[in-house]
Amino acid sequence: MEKQARVILWALPRTLSTAFLKCMSGVPDSKMFYEPYTAAYLFGPDRPYADAPRPANSDGGTPEAAKDCGAISGFEDTICSYRWVKEQLEAPFPDKRLIFCKDIAYCLDKKYEFLPRGYKYIFLIRNPEKVIPSWKKLIGDFTRKKVDDFVLDELKPPVMPTRLGYGELLDLYEYVKLESLDAEPIIIDADDLAADPGAILSTCCKKIGIPYSDNLLTWKEGHEMIEEWVISKNLKLTVGDLQSFDNVKRSSSFQKPSGLQQIPGGSPDVERFVEKCMPLYTKLYESRLK
Repeated sequence: MEKQARVILWALPRTLSTAFLKCMSGVPDSKMFYEPYTAAYLFGPDRPYADAPRPANSDGGTPEAAKDCGAISGFEDTICSYRWVKEQLEAPFPDKRLIFCKDIAYCLDKKYEFLPRGYKYIFLIRNPEKVIPSWKKLIGDFTRKKVDDFVLDELKPPVMPTRLGYGELLDLYEYVKLESLDAEPIIIDADDLAADPGAILSTCCKKIGIPYSDNLLTWKEGHEMIEEWVISKNLKLTVGDLQSFDNVKRSSSFQKPSGLQQIPGGSPDVERFVEKCMPLYTKLYESRLK
């Protein structure tokens, strides 16, 4: 077998990161991890916020959405400490060609000592004018609130991170470079990926040390492949239940980037957050893969 590649993709919500994981699931002899640090942050024994919101169906209900995503499988959140996540990612997996993990940067909660050894780093970014309106809809979906019934400024961790996701992503990127965890971490802009996935993925595959194939450009519609991922029960319920994940569940390829979303109700809070995040995004964008 060729040399094993290990990759961890760090993102913030609404950046096509789950579509990226579906794409990389097409690599033969691969093992996929879906947001184990997020599970630790929201549900695990080390979670910093005991009152973290949970999926609406995590208390024993059996709605059709939960059944459809195979809610009874997945690992228990009670075992998901940050140390446990690190141990899982560092396990040998001798029969696998690619170990690939995707996660949300702010859910690492700056516990950098629990980053796994031997990984190549990818940072997935996206214009906050697209991320923030979509993120607000996701938060409303998760908390069962209408977007007009709350303002982003009033949200606290763990629902909204202190540095609005972009700051935590930039902090992690700078830490990875400073500590030489990866001399050349890769930054990918989600719209670049969606506009020309073949070009971006072929360059990315070369940098992470795996063969590129056009087979990565398409995948099976639906979310059956989630059964093959390492994922917590609660996150599996979330993916299966929330409407915000419908597009990625239905997807079979990357879609050409669309225009900017209509800000809900001309929402001033969304406009404020976009303005705050734009300088952080721009700093990362300047070093993106081209």
